[in-house]
Amino acid sequence: MQVIHFLMDHRLGGPHVFAKTLSENLKKNGDFQFTYVTPARGELTDIALVNLRHFFSPLYVLEVPINTLLAARLAYPRPVLFHVHGAANIAPVIAAGLTNTPLLWTFHETVPGFLPLVKFAKKFLKPGAYRVTGVTAASAQVYQTPEALTLPAPVDPEAYQPQSLEARPIDPTKGPRFFSLANLNPLKGQDVLLEALAGLSGPWSLRLAGQELKTHQAYAAQLHQKARVIKAQNPLAQIEFLGWCSPAQVKAELNQTDLFILPSRSEGTPIALLEAMAMGTVSIASLVGGIGQIVAQKTQGFLVPPEEPKALLGAIETFLGLSLEERSAIKKAARVHVIEQYAVQKIAAQFGALYQELTA
Repeated sequence: MQVIHFLMDHRLGGPHVFAKTLSENLKKNGDFQFTYVTPARGELTDIALVNLRHFFSPLYVLEVPINTLLAARLAYPRPVLFHVHGAANIAPVIAAGLTNTPLLWTFHETVPGFLPLVKFAKKFLKPGAYRVTGVTAASAQVYQTPEALTLPAPVDPEAYQPQSLEARPIDPTKGPRFFSLANLNPLKGQDVLLEALAGLSGPWSLRLAGQELKTHQAYAAQLHQKARVIKAQNPLAQIEFLGWCSPAQVKAELNQTDLFILPSRSEGTPIALLEAMAMGTVSIASLVGGIGQIVAQKTQGFLVPPEEPKALLGAIETFLGLSLEERSAIKKAARVHVIEQYAVQKIAAQFGALYQELTA
């Protein structure tokens, strides 16, 4: 069976990791072949469609019909299944409806502004010819799709093996090491993290991994300026922007860090958080989207309200007050939870069954 993944962005992000992790596991049984389609050409792209919105966002109105026609051409020869990622990624959804192509539509986000797009695209779909999944139950609520199945993002716990699940003492001369992984985007809340750490005295280091996006250049500049102000006020603080990091680099960072922090304003089921927990890293994350189902407060990590730097600083200080035994217990509990609930073998089997059901 040929499965075509349609991704909303050509730049690597969570949905790309989701699709690739899922596909690599399913390819092992030889029943599936996968193609990756994105607007414009990116690192994962097999086929590139038209990308107009990154030049001028209102041009998405023109981009949709063009990409609908281009996607429709990919429906042949049969058998083929469209797996569309993203609530706003409506061109391939419409194409699937027009060509009677089996469709699996996965919501990775919980952005209310995308609801009109979802409603519009669903007008082209016929009952029984498609299924909807969301990485969190909140997606079904936001996009008014009660029929959606909740299938979270997968992670491969065998690929994300920690060096140790025993906590290490923090070097008092260097202070705690913090790590955050997300493209530099206001939705990811790196500004909230910097604002929180501005209140932390003494030595510490923060390493921020993630692409600086052309669509959010002003935000990236704001983050760099805030980092300079913090380092001027606290010469013992170290802040480094790493840019895009490979999976090997991410694993190396997670093995070395003391605390992973994801201060997002909006999320579905963030793969970066799952990877950190699989590595047995103590984590702090905003209580948005499906994160409340991923992290059990205090036993598997820490949850804080979004956009509240003081609450985030308080959670960081709580972490710093833990004993080595308490930190080790959280590390172990986090990895066990990911293995039991988010292992790719389990989730890929569920998606494989949906593929088969839709093409039967």
